[in-house]
Formats: sequence, C-alpha cells, structure tokens
Amino acid sequence: MRKLIMLLLAVFVLLIASCERRDIYREGKTSLPVIVHMDWRNLGSDPSGATICFYPEDGSHPYTFKTNSVGRAIVQVPSGYYTVIVFNRTTEEYGTMQFFDMEHLGMAKAVLDTRYVAWLGTADSIGRVVYEPEVIVVGRTDHFYVHEVSSSYFDEYESTRAEGDVEEADLLPDTCRVTPQQMVMNATVKVRVHGIQNVSSVRGHLTGMAGGDYLATRSATDTIATHAIESWTIQRDETDYTKGYLVGTFRTFGLPEQYKMNKEALNNRLSVQLKLVDGETVIGRTFYVGD
Repeated sequence: MRKLIMLLLAVFVLLIASCERRDIYREGKTSLPVIVHMDWRNLGSDPSGATICFYPEDGSHPYTFKTNSVGRAIVQVPSGYYTVIVFNRTTEEYGTMQFFDMEHLGMAKAVLDTRYVAWLGTADSIGRVVYEPEVIVVGRTDHFYVHEVSSSYFDEYESTRAEGDVEEADLLPDTCRVTPQQMVMNATVKVRVHGIQNVSSVRGHLTGMAGGDYLATRSATDTIATHAIESWTIQRDETDYTKGYLVGTFRTFGLPEQYKMNKEALNNRLSVQLKLVDGETVIGRTFYVGD
C-alpha cells in the first residue's frame, strides 16, 4: 500500500509540473508566430490573395505561405534571420506567366508564357510572342530576425489584443512590414508618319524585350522575347492632318539586363504593318531602335 501511495504521489507531481510547464521555442527547431503586414498602395487596391516567402539566410529551404488575408497575415517559422518576399496573388492565379526556382532567393523568377500570332508569320519561331504580363508587385525585407520567445506569448497577445489592452508598438510576436513595388511597366512606341490620313489600322511587334523578371531584385532576366503590339492610336498634328504619330502601347518587364549595360546598342527591332484605307494595301516597315 505504501508503495502504491508513493507511486500515486509521483504521478500527481508529474501532472502538476506538466500543467505549469511553459515551452520555450529553440533556435531553428520549433515554429514561431510572425505577423506580416502588407501595404498594397503600389497596386492601387487589395489583391485577392498573396504569397509570402521566408528565405533563411543560411541558404536552407524557404517557407512559403499562400493567404487570402492580404492586409495582415500570421505565419509560423523557426527562429533565425530571413529575407522575406511578398507578392500579390498566388503563383497558380497568374495566366500569363510561370514561376521558376522559387526555392532559391537569387533565382526565383516569373517567366512570361508564349503564344502564336498568325499574322507575324507561318513558321512557329516567327509567330511566337510572349503574353503581356499581368500586374505583379513584389516587396522585400532583408535581415528580418524571428526571436526565440515563450510559446505562451502569442496566445497572451491575442487575448489581450481582443480586449484592447495591447498597442501596436507593444506587439509581442515579431512583425514584418512589406510594401510591394511594381514589376510591370507600360511601354509606348511612336512612329512618325507622313500621309497618316491614308492609314486605317496598324499592328506591329517589338523584339529584344525581357521575357521574365527576378522577384528578389525586381530586375529583368536576360531572356529575349518579342511583344506583339496590338493597341494603337493615331495622333494627328493640329496644323496638318496628313502628318502625325502612330502610338502603340503594351505592358512589359522592360529591357533585358544585358541590354541595359549598353544603351547605345541597337538591340530592339520594331516592325509595323499599316493597312491603308482602300482595305487591301498593306505597307510594312522595320526600325532598329536603341534604349
């Protein structure tokens, strides 16, 4: 009987100790709550979703989260130093581009899909152009540290925040703030035309543009792509209606990085086809242009 009583007392002591135990998150082993605040001012409105990537500075595998909470999201990662990347929507939601090498910070990129445009030529290699990129904004925070804290801190913060007792400056979980920036730009080409009153429609394409963009640096890749330009307006001179500009616009990632290093080089070729008002005559012109 005495041994049984001692055994029961020992079990009771263990139960008491387990109730009072406060787990401590150890470096790199247990996930910690982190609040990510996302400011979408450069997008113009809140997106339908967002992707959040925590890249450990030690080069280990990143932690990726997809969320519909686009203003304030709560994620969990082990303690340590990170580079945090945030962009609007999820990779699956984009219809004009694909994402590659997302596990490597320096290589993660969006690459434009291609499509075939019959009027550019009969050979597939001639008629292949890239889609115009959908709007994507990307934000980055460097050297963000997730601290080791008691496992009960976050629960205490959430309960007191609900009661209005915690100010923003007193956040117990680590808070990461990101303001994504635009990756896509609107490009404009202008062609000076004499006899512009004879033009009924225009279409064209521009070679030598970037086929992708790196997320971490928001810099264009060296992949060369061709954009079809199908949106045109005619701007006539006020003093002479027979002269004016053909103005084409399209969305792009810009010039490839290798081209930016040599702005004097004629790396881009603009080809236009002008259909005249007789409905039959088509005039083609090609221009070599610089930056």
